[in-house]
Amino acid sequence: MVSSDSRNCYSDAMTDAGHARYQPALAKLESLLMVEPVTVGIDSDSLPADCPSFRDGVQKGLGIWHDALNDDPFVSAESVKKRPMVLIKFVKDMDAEGGDLQGMIEAEHEFKWSSSFHTSKLVSTMYVVYRTEGRNLSQLEVAEVVAHELGHLLGLTDAYAPKGLMGPFVAGAPRLAPSNVELEAVREFRQTVKDAIAGIENKV
Repeated sequence: MVSSDSRNCYSDAMTDAGHARYQPALAKLESLLMVEPVTVGIDSDSLPADCPSFRDGVQKGLGIWHDALNDDPFVSAESVKKRPMVLIKFVKDMDAEGGDLQGMIEAEHEFKWSSSFHTSKLVSTMYVVYRTEGRNLSQLEVAEVVAHELGHLLGLTDAYAPKGLMGPFVAGAPRLAPSNVELEAVREFRQTVKDAIAGIENKV
């Protein structure tokens, strides 16, 4: 369930640590864990005028991971009055290789380090296609799409079966909680990263 990108980033970090390159290792591991709160907000200019419930849908999407994890990193940018690190844009349609997509997230982690210092910064845009089957998404469908895309930031890959949050979108049947398998994968991966960070910090 953990994506190849996340596993590769973890592997690169552990390679750095094995060669005593502790600062870049910590920067990469902390980007996976998202140790600082990740602010999520809406591009208001993209919000359809006839869909005010989408705002509540986004909040419900954040709440899905908040309820599932005791250490989820996501917070509403509006509630903390900070600039979004994950900017949600609502779009009418989106070209996708291999089929239609209801959502997509583009994320970049920027790393900086020296011999005694490191930082990691997340810059991300989430696209939510607000139309399906000739109608606008419901509030709960928006919540599912948002939670699905945030699942990618937590390290999960897409699933083929429409179960949990990471399966394909099914119009009219929103899924509002991760499956047990998805949740266990996130918890296990995050604990692995936490253990790696603790081990490196003991050496620095």
